[in-house]
Amino acid sequence: MGLKVPTTMDIVLLFIGKSAWYDTWSKTFPNVAKYPEMVQWLKTDDDRKPDLEIWGSVQNVYNFSHLAAWLENGGTLVETKSKKGKGKEKEKVSHKGGSSKAGRK
Repeated sequence: MGLKVPTTMDIVLLFIGKSAWYDTWSKTFPNVAKYPEMVQWLKTDDDRKPDLEIWGSVQNVYNFSHLAAWLENGGTLVETKSKKGKGKEKEKVSHKGGSSKAGRK
């Protein structure tokens, strides 16, 4: 009697669980397929490009949050000035009309 080949869901359940898979991983990894150079990097292909060319910066370790940020920034970990400005603008807008922590007693 041979061993049963595990299904994709068997592997998901073994490592991360259904809720983590459906909340984050399943939404992120299909988008990686749009970037063939990142796919090569993730597969650790011998002919892959260096970290700096793929990620836009060099880290000691890359994790899932790096990948999610990389996708949100259009294929780089380096945020553009316009995105940084938008984030600060949103932050300022969200504080209008509310009381600040310094003013609370």
